[in-house]
Amino acid sequence: MTKSKEKALLRRPVEWWERRKLESNGCHSLDWSRIRICDATDLDAMQRVEFVGAVSVGVLNRNEESAIENCRLENCTIGDNARIRNIGIGLRNIKVCNGARIEDCGLIEFNDESS
Repeated sequence: MTKSKEKALLRRPVEWWERRKLESNGCHSLDWSRIRICDATDLDAMQRVEFVGAVSVGVLNRNEESAIENCRLENCTIGDNARIRNIGIGLRNIKVCNGARIEDCGLIEFNDESS
């Protein structure tokens, strides 16, 4: 993998202009400083998403049908090329693997019960 390709896959904070684009796509967050994306993330692949807490999003490409639409993400890590759509209540405290598909459900939540 080339250095430029590696850099495109590193997760970093959202830039001001990316925030504006996401907001125009119907996305929102109370603290944008806690949201991470890759240079290779297609911002048009995120529509009507509420970000809560620390959320990290991998590579998305709408042309390849990887997208996040109509959901709430709370303290989640989303892998590359995932498709998350129409989640009623949201995803909480989970890691979504690369290429995963999650659609048309209410709530998926992980609670760490270790002492």
